Parts: sequence; structure tokens; C-alpha cells
Amino acid sequence: MATMMIGWAETLLRDLTQCQVEFHTASNPSASFEKLLDSLLSLTGSEYGFIGEVLYREGVPYLKTYAITNIAWNEETREFYEKNAPQGLEFFNLNTLFGAVMTTGEMIISNDPAHDPRAGGLAPGHPPLESFLGIPLTMEGELIGMVGIANRPGGYDEDLYHQLEPFRTTVTTLAFQFRSARQRNIAMAELASSEKKLTAVFDAILDGLVVIDFRGLMVDVNPAACRRFLRNRAEMIGKNVSMLMPEPYHGQHDQYLRNYYRSGVPKVVGGSRVVEGLRADGSTFPCLLGVTEIRDRNSRYFVGTIKDITDQRKQEEELQRARMALEDERRRLANIIEGTHVGTWEWNVQTGATRFNERWAQMIGYTLADLEPVSIETWVKYTHPEDLVASEAALEAHFKGKADFYEVECRMEHRDGHWVWVLDRGKVFAWADDGTPLMMFGTHQDITQRKEYEAQISHMAMHDPLTGLPTLRLARDRLQMATEQAQREKKCAAVLYLDLDGFKAVNDAGGHRAGDQLLKTVATGLRRVLRGMDTVARIGGDEFLVILTGIEDRESARKVADKLLTLVRDPIDIEGHAFRVGFSIGIAMCPADGNEQRDLIDAADSAMYRVKKSGKNGVEFFSEQECRETATTS
Repeated sequence: MATMMIGWAETLLRDLTQCQVEFHTASNPSASFEKLLDSLLSLTGSEYGFIGEVLYREGVPYLKTYAITNIAWNEETREFYEKNAPQGLEFFNLNTLFGAVMTTGEMIISNDPAHDPRAGGLAPGHPPLESFLGIPLTMEGELIGMVGIANRPGGYDEDLYHQLEPFRTTVTTLAFQFRSARQRNIAMAELASSEKKLTAVFDAILDGLVVIDFRGLMVDVNPAACRRFLRNRAEMIGKNVSMLMPEPYHGQHDQYLRNYYRSGVPKVVGGSRVVEGLRADGSTFPCLLGVTEIRDRNSRYFVGTIKDITDQRKQEEELQRARMALEDERRRLANIIEGTHVGTWEWNVQTGATRFNERWAQMIGYTLADLEPVSIETWVKYTHPEDLVASEAALEAHFKGKADFYEVECRMEHRDGHWVWVLDRGKVFAWADDGTPLMMFGTHQDITQRKEYEAQISHMAMHDPLTGLPTLRLARDRLQMATEQAQREKKCAAVLYLDLDGFKAVNDAGGHRAGDQLLKTVATGLRRVLRGMDTVARIGGDEFLVILTGIEDRESARKVADKLLTLVRDPIDIEGHAFRVGFSIGIAMCPADGNEQRDLIDAADSAMYRVKKSGKNGVEFFSEQECRETATTS
């Protein structure tokens, strides 16, 4: 059995390698898919099947074949096959077993299609369908194609599916390359004039092939791999494959392999991704790496296919430059950073017609289809009304030439109901002869995280880290607002300067930990006693500042002070120890003792020190002190 498995794996690897070579060298790459299908049918003992690409029409998937077995059963179907098979047959019925693969993106096994509700029945005259295996082809989470085979004696199971992993990986890579080549051809054709249609020819370079054992040591390489890495075969066989990788891949490879053996969770195995290769001369090159694992009872190997994509990257860069040159009137492309998460918008200022990219919609939890039809009113609908005012002002400044660019930070309502902060930037790139703005291009960048960081930093700067109370800096701002409100409403405000009596004794007896706990307990009590409109701040080691807003008179301030004294009347338990503390409270009134925040704080501080000198744990108004000093002088 083991010999059969090894032979089966070797045959599969040989056929896959041959088809890869033919795919890159043949004038008709689609013929490689036909050979791959023939090989798959032969190895699995299946009667017929297909390899196809999954495309979409108005958001609905359909199948277009690269290769398909001819199962025509009458003259009409034979003519249809001969006419359309070379270009690819298209199938739109999703109420089928292969339709279930396209709609779920998952493997489908059916060994009794006649009673399988997913099958949907067969056309009259269609050959019998006794069993079916549907294999999805995915690249970076996207379903790009599928393989279907039918009528294997004994049916299909998951073991066979997993044994076909090398086949699935290879077909996925070829399908991706085939589709990419076709897309590049289409893009080049769109850029060329009707008189000069360009045909994009994929660079027929053979992929490198490297086989490693379970230790990561190379056991075989092909000539293409030697050319890629500028090494001969003798230099590579028996060496760790990490020698072909620059950092950080070099240092991480062996650990990745050990993690895979331990957890079974792959990072590269079974898929493809872009990595860097390291040549013998120390230079690096970008490559598309696909890794397949082959197992039998006694051996475990990994096969890596390496495609140098340097030329492909250059072609993409040249294609981008060609677009920019040929579409001069659409200079917005010069500012688009493809592949980033920046939303883009283009606005006809005169008509209101607007174009967004998909990322613009994603930032607020939608797709472009969800927002259709779009216009400038779409932006207005989801932007915070307060920020629309700032946006209008910034646009006006840009339109009048007072600002080179339009820029504003604004909030947009997310589909889930929360607000997303966006940095909105743009510039007019087309003006009418009279100076009227015509077309404007811009970007949206999600800055929610940055705004949250700024809020956190602001909070840290304005609040005491131990108690969470405002600092003196924030207290001054609150006091300024309180005095202004008092003047407007013809009422009073009060500043209470609190010094915690007995705090040093707590520190001496229980240490700083006990002292910190006491401060937090006192802070919690102060917040509980005061109104929500009032402010309590920690302004020193054992000093607090209380700001009372909109009170009627001195008696109101006195009542609050009495409550604060009651707060520390009883001993406070800290970690099983009872500590007795008190408050020395000085009070300054606005406007009686002044309107300036500095004067009021100094006055309250002065009154507090008078309490300290007279025995602590009491209350003193600054104006009372002044009256006594005046009487003494007289």
C-alpha cells in the first residue's frame, strides 16, 4: 500500500511539474488544464470532470471551464461542445452540486446524487451521475475556481480530497496566473487605441521547484531553482532550505516548521504568498511561493514552487505609468495608492455626481452596492451635522484660493451606530475659465484610532493617574467656566481648598501603599458627595480642590464643606487597619473674594492654612479672615 501511495504521489508530482512547464512554454496555456484534468481522472479512476474559473455577473457566481470532458449525448450537445468548449463553457445553474461549491466555497462530496437535495437533477439524456467530488480553488481567501470529478467506482471521501492537495495547490496557482495574465491583457487593451491593441504575453519562465524533508533539508531541486538562486545543485542538496531566505524568513523558518508539526496549523502549507528569495551573491528577489505537503506512511515532504515575479512587478509599474500618461485628464490616479486602506472620492462640484471606491464605503460599514445611488448627498447623509459646518468653511477657503488644499477632520456615522473619525482631504483639479471649480478629487483616511489615542493622552494630561481626579490644569479650566457662569447668572461660585490632615501618619504607619489606598478611598467619597456639575481635583500629594458651580450663597458652600468633614469623621479602614484623618478646608467665594481663578485659589489656600494653624479639621472662609484682620488693625 505504501509503495502504491508513493507511486501515486510521484505520478501526481511528475504530472503537475510537466503541466507547469507546459503552462509557461506553450502557446496555448489552457491546454495544460486539459492535461491536468486527464491526469486527475486517470489517477482517481473518475469517468468525467472539469476544471473551471468562478466568475461573477451582477454579484452572482457562475462557472467558466478551462477544461471539460466531452460527455455530449446527442447531435445538439455535440455541436454545442465543439463550438464552445475551446473558449470555455459557461454554467449558471447554482441548483447543482458544482453550484453548491460556488455558493459555499467548500468541498462537496456526494456519493448518492440522485437523492442529494443539492444536485437539482440532470438534463434529459445526460449521462448518469453516480458520485461527485467538488474541489474549491481559493487564493488569499477568494474563491477563484473549482474542480469537479464524477463517477469514481466506490465514490469519494475526504482522504482522497486531502491526497489531492498538491493538485489543488498547483491548479489554484495556474488558475490565478491565467486569470492575472488575462486581466493584464484586458487592461493593456483598454489603454491602447483601436488601431493599436496590445496583447499581454505572460513571461514564459519555468518556476523553481524545491523539495525538503521533515527536517527542512533540501532533498531535490530543479534547474530553474538553481538559476533563481545562482547556485548549483550540489550546493543545495542536504542543506537547510532557510539558506535561500533573507531575514526575517531565514530565522523564522525552522520554528515555523516545528510549530506546524506540533499544532497542525499551517502558515504557508497549502497556499501561496509573496516572499523574498536570497541569491548566492546576497541579492534578493520577490517571488510567489506555493508550498504543498506530501505524506505517506514513512515519509513527509514539502514541495515549494518558486516563481520570480520581478518582471511582473516591473510590468505592473510600467502599466501604471502608462495609465497615468494616457489618461491625462484623470490625474486623480496620480494620488491613488493602490492596495492601501485609503478611501477615494471624485466629485463633480457643479452636478453633485460623485464616485467613491469600495474602501470609502467600508469605513462606515457598507459596500458601494449598499449605498447606491451615490452622490454628494451620500456624504452629507453620513457626516455629523457639526462637522458639515467645518467642511463647508474649508471648501469655501479652497475654492477662493485661500487654501491650496481642502482638509477637515470629521465624524461619519457607521452602520453599527457609532461615529468613525475621518481625515477628509482633497483638491480641485479642473476649473472653468471663469475660475469656478468643476472637478475635485480627494481621499478619506480612518483616523479613529489616532483620535482615541489623542483623547487618552489628553485625559492622562488632565487627570491624576492614582485617583482619576482632574489635575490642577483641568481644575483651572473648570474654575474659569464656573466664574463666567456665576457672572452671567448673577449667582456665586466657590473654591474649597482641602488639605488631608493626618495623611503623613498613614504613610508612616502603613507605607505608601496604604497612603495611596487612602487617597483613592477619599477621592471616591468626594465624588460621591458632590454634584455632577461640581469639580473635585487632586492638586498635590494630600491636597484637593473643589469647585462649586451655580450656588446661591456662602451658606450653600458651608453645607458642602460640612458634608466633606462628615466624610472623614469616622476612621477609614485600609487593609484591616483603621486610620483617622480629617480635612482642613479653606473657602473663597466668587465674586465676593474675586473673579480671577488665581486669586480665588490663593484665597482658598490662605483660608485653609488658617484652619491648619487653628487646630485643623475645620472650615474657614477667606472673607471671614479678612474681616478679623481688618478688625484687629482697627
